[in-house]
Amino acid sequence: MGAKCEHHFCSEPKPKKFYPNWMSKLPDSVLLTSLTIPGTHNSCSFYGTIIAITQTWAIPLQLKAGLRYFDIRLRVLNDTLRLQHGIMDQKINFDVVLRDFKQFLTE
Repeated sequence: MGAKCEHHFCSEPKPKKFYPNWMSKLPDSVLLTSLTIPGTHNSCSFYGTIIAITQTWAIPLQLKAGLRYFDIRLRVLNDTLRLQHGIMDQKINFDVVLRDFKQFLTE
């Protein structure tokens, strides 16, 4: 079964192309306010109903694809920050997401 792409969602297992360094090619004089930053809505929503699931790529793949805006929604559960989409727990702690960002920036 192939990937299914609709107007609001694409289930491709990975990006077709990677652009991890696109921002490094911008001159330092470019103002951030003059850019359109590519990003994702509910960036880690992988679990729940068809309404709750908005992504198929984990944060590392999104970063490698060139995405730089992330919609991260959190809740506190047992003194831990957890990702959440509406009432659906996304089964990931925020520290894991932070680790993914840090690893990408380190590389």
